[in-house]
Amino acid sequence: MRPLPILALLPLIAAVAPAAAQEDAPMVDLVAAIVIGFGADVTAMVGGDQSAQVVRDGPGSFSGTTNEAGIDFEFLVVETAPCVFDGTFALGGNIFAMRFDAAVIESIGFEAPVEEAGFTRYTVVLEGPEGSVSRLLRDGSTEPMVNRSPIGTSIALADLEAAAETVTGTCPQS
Repeated sequence: MRPLPILALLPLIAAVAPAAAQEDAPMVDLVAAIVIGFGADVTAMVGGDQSAQVVRDGPGSFSGTTNEAGIDFEFLVVETAPCVFDGTFALGGNIFAMRFDAAVIESIGFEAPVEEAGFTRYTVVLEGPEGSVSRLLRDGSTEPMVNRSPIGTSIALADLEAAAETVTGTCPQS
């Protein structure tokens, strides 16, 4: 699967889920782990009610096919400015795009773990001022998003927390 161009924004619909936190992992991979639960060879929740084996196609680029419906998906994270990450998720013709401003995120938490077949569901909580997490619209503008989002991933909680610590520790608070 080829990476989805970040500006190819169509109707915005999807659920988000993150990648394995490794000390040498690129920041874009750590952000993918935090916001959507994607990583190399990870089982993750896709679209809120399906599961998939996620493939890492390159730094910040992930893809796969859902197990239940056989729908292809792609997720691409790019760092558009220092510590500002844009993520685009495409699933079955629907596209959702978001911005994650790690320079203003105050804390990242993972709450309410529930074991599922092959992965654990969490609620990701991103604490920060309004606009620290926002939806990217087709015209390039943004609108604030809620700071809580469900994800499902086979990435261990300790690795998700390490990814969050690396991202918040690397990006100076502005």
